[in-house]
Amino acid sequence: MSRFAASVVIGQCERLSDPMGCSIPRRIVSFLLLFVVVAVVVACGGGDTTDREASIGFLAGGDEFREFRQRYDQRVSDLKDLCLRRAGFQPEKFTEAPDPPMPTVPAEEMNYYGIVDNLMLMQEYDAAMAQQIPEADPQVSAEERTAYDEALHGTGQEPGCAQEARTTADAEFRIPEVEAIAPLVAQLTIDSGAADAYQIRVDEWSTCMREQGIDGLVNPSGIHRLVTEQWFRDGADDESSKAPDLERSIYLADQECPSPSSDTSLEEAAERILDANPEVEALLSQLTAE
Repeated sequence: MSRFAASVVIGQCERLSDPMGCSIPRRIVSFLLLFVVVAVVVACGGGDTTDREASIGFLAGGDEFREFRQRYDQRVSDLKDLCLRRAGFQPEKFTEAPDPPMPTVPAEEMNYYGIVDNLMLMQEYDAAMAQQIPEADPQVSAEERTAYDEALHGTGQEPGCAQEARTTADAEFRIPEVEAIAPLVAQLTIDSGAADAYQIRVDEWSTCMREQGIDGLVNPSGIHRLVTEQWFRDGADDESSKAPDLERSIYLADQECPSPSSDTSLEEAAERILDANPEVEALLSQLTAE
């Protein structure tokens, strides 16, 4: 992973304390808490796992956890669609087709961090999408829409397909047991000291960048913000914009400063937690083996 790509992920740590501007059903708050905490573990120091039980990788926020979450989300989606079809609906009729995926500049073709390269590509993509004539949406009557929404979300005390899908997937993936280990995951960064150690390295990096003449960067994730703001301030004109020069200056300064690095103590803390909680290790070993 490039230094900039890593910085985008790492920057999430600083934003987790901001209020969330959305409403989350109380039923899944604990599971999402576990997901967020593991994301912090990954961003603030999670490294490669060893060949010890995959449960360490799960607890330390490795590929095992991300694969588990992907399998869970896919199962919920499949169960929801199956429920709706059994109720006589075609889910695709009531949802808009997604836009084509946003293209990205290959790493080997990027200039510096690739920020301006991708902004230019995004500008071309948006222009092309604006010229496309969308296909006519399927004709859905108000009555059909109401019936579909009731089947999906339920009516009154009757659960809909969305709730039934989550309930079934929760049981299959043993989510209540996964939620119960959230406090252990939260303790992980405290036991390892990774969060404090990472912040020290970030502060050192920020000071170095100021000494190199780059102000306004409290952490590496701010690089993307500074360059992007300059790009749009200049009217997104790649010929007259100062953003390319700014990205180059930041990149050259960044090469002279020590980059915040991973902290292997996370895996050691995970091992201590699993050694003290064999039932958790047994659970995670089963979940990652499925």
